[in-house]
Amino acid sequence: MSEMSLQAPLSQEEMVESYRRWVVEARGLAKATEAERVALARRLLEFLWGCGRALADARAVDVDAFFAENAQRWKRSTVRQFSGCLRDFLSYAAQRRWCSQNLSPSILS
Repeated sequence: MSEMSLQAPLSQEEMVESYRRWVVEARGLAKATEAERVALARRLLEFLWGCGRALADARAVDVDAFFAENAQRWKRSTVRQFSGCLRDFLSYAAQRRWCSQNLSPSILS
C-alpha cells in the first residue's frame, strides 16, 4: 500500500466525533447503526492505544490482532458485520489522512 502524507494528529475522541458526524450527515444511517459504528471505531482506537500504537502508525497486523482478541466473544455473523463497519471507518480515516496507509482493504469478511 502506498504511504500518504498525514493530517495533523487528532485525539481519539475528535476522530470518533468526526466519523460520527460523517455517518449521520453523509451516510444517513439510523441511530442504532450510528451508535454501533461509532462504538466499534472507538474500541479499535482504544485497542491500538493499549498496544502503544496510534492510528497513524497502524498496520494490517494490528487490525488482525484486534479481531483475534475479540473473536472468541463474537459470532461469525457479528465478525462479518463488524468487518464491514471497520472497513468503513478505516476508509474514512484514510480519506481524512489519519493513517499512513488505507487499511480497509486488509479486512476480509
